[in-house]
Amino acid sequence: AAAAVVGWGLAGYLASKPRAPAIEKTVTITKTETATPTAPAYTLDKGPLSIYTALEEDETAYYLKNGFYVDMPYFSDANVTWLRQSTGEIVARIIAEKDNPMADVLWGTSADQFTQLVEMGLIEPYVSPEAKYYDEKFKDPNGYWVAATMWVDNISYNTKVFEEQKLGDPPQTWEDLLDPKWKGKILAPNPNTSGTGFSWYVGMVSLLGEDGAINYCKKLDENVIEWTKSGGATCRRLGTGENAISITGTYISWVYIKEGYPIKNIFPPEGCPWAAEATGLIKGAKNPNMAKAFIDWALGKHANELYREFRKEDCSTRKDLAPLPGLPRDVEQPLVEIDFYWAGKNKVRLLEALNNAIPRLKA
Repeated sequence: AAAAVVGWGLAGYLASKPRAPAIEKTVTITKTETATPTAPAYTLDKGPLSIYTALEEDETAYYLKNGFYVDMPYFSDANVTWLRQSTGEIVARIIAEKDNPMADVLWGTSADQFTQLVEMGLIEPYVSPEAKYYDEKFKDPNGYWVAATMWVDNISYNTKVFEEQKLGDPPQTWEDLLDPKWKGKILAPNPNTSGTGFSWYVGMVSLLGEDGAINYCKKLDENVIEWTKSGGATCRRLGTGENAISITGTYISWVYIKEGYPIKNIFPPEGCPWAAEATGLIKGAKNPNMAKAFIDWALGKHANELYREFRKEDCSTRKDLAPLPGLPRDVEQPLVEIDFYWAGKNKVRLLEALNNAIPRLKA
């Protein structure tokens, strides 16, 4: 007799308790049948499991080494490959590979751009047993994705640069960034390639309307040194003192702050754009069983604890995790209303209009 694999939950994958031995009775003997566990379903895949992600490289490696490989020891660097690129790049790669998918899972990519892939038929629905621990706003109603983490887009500044250059008071609002005194002082993420950049721009559209957001960005462009390929770059360069002000995401700024870099965050009172980082199964995945095993782990409780541990903020959206004392809980900040589905459906049109207004943004 064999132990049943319970759905796709970790309990099923790691189940080692066989069911009670079956007893066969005859008129002459009593025989006990020895139970043996069934191999987990993911071992049926050839592998290696291939993961695409927009998470930063160091955090991706941290989660795999300290979480996935520990919790599910069948997996290791020997049968898992992963590629990290900025959100725009990774989405473009999946679209280009649609006739021959080279990855099984898309992990930690902003939900607004995930919906674009859903619209194109490039994501396969999969309802993980872990999905029940997430509010409806953090998961697709048809099972295409679940977002385990979120970040807030905000203004960050380098206190040391401000002091050395005698720059005075830092900007407190989005409007303040348009002041000519900040010319050549600001780094901002490019909405074409950066998930942080696109989520920020969608937030500006929500605040100002489409025409208002374009006009705002045209004025902001006069003060921006560079529109960076990734959101993480704006904060890394800010931390080293390369510039004074960055538009960035808390998913990286809190890490640098906790490591001692002279960075402070400002959350404009008009409202902060934000994004949820989604995970889902790529349609046509060559290793769907491995992919589902990974998705269940990535949405699970231990993975969410690691997300908070690495980022040093209460970034998890999972409902059964208690708030961590002493860590920022950005969901309490004033957040802009975001419609992920509208943003995903209108991404191409929104970026085309923005690129026409600011030619140097074109990727």
